Amino acid sequence: MPILYECRDVGDEHRDVGDEHRKVGDEHRDVGDEHRDVGDECREVGDEHRDVGDEHRHVGDECLCCGHHSLSKTYQSTLF
Repeated sequence: MPILYECRDVGDEHRDVGDEHRKVGDEHRDVGDEHRDVGDECREVGDEHRDVGDEHRHVGDECLCCGHHSLSKTYQSTLF
């Protein structure tokens, strides 16, 4: 009979190993969350790019490269 008890103890050890594997699985899911956070950061960068677009529209008549002003619509209408 003592041999049967030893086998049951070994079985418990195997179940403990199974718990360790499940913990590793949880770590992998945490990594997934980190990847989703990175995705959020990318969307924030996208918003920044859209903000830059808004800045271009706000600047409107002024060339961002050289600072020259294009002809305003009012001035253009007086040419005709």
